[in-house]
Amino acid sequence: MSPFSPIPNYILGTGLTFIGLLGFAKPMALYDGFGVPRPLSAQPDPFSYAKSARDVATGLLFILMETYQEGSGNEDAVTLLWGVTALIGAADWWIVRGMGSKEVRHKKWVHVGTSAVCAAFAVWRVLW
Repeated sequence: MSPFSPIPNYILGTGLTFIGLLGFAKPMALYDGFGVPRPLSAQPDPFSYAKSARDVATGLLFILMETYQEGSGNEDAVTLLWGVTALIGAADWWIVRGMGSKEVRHKKWVHVGTSAVCAAFAVWRVLW
């Protein structure tokens, strides 16, 4: 039995999957939520679909890896996924910091905060 609760993994996995699916359904809204300016055309750039696919894949990884590892004793894989997700948040912060418009540049703090929480959770799991 794993010493870690599966709830944080399921919450983050479900949230990321939802954000990714929402990005496919409303790709233009993704720009405002992420913190970068909308494209000049009425059509979304491929970026929005790539980001949506990334979020769906990461979310499903959290859900499936937690489901698979439960009882197998392979918590290291899920811990590594928390660390990688922290790096994704840091990369998102870097993008918004450099490319975000002034109206939505405050979104960089959402990315850096998410990155810090994921990194702290990964470190906590490693030290446990």
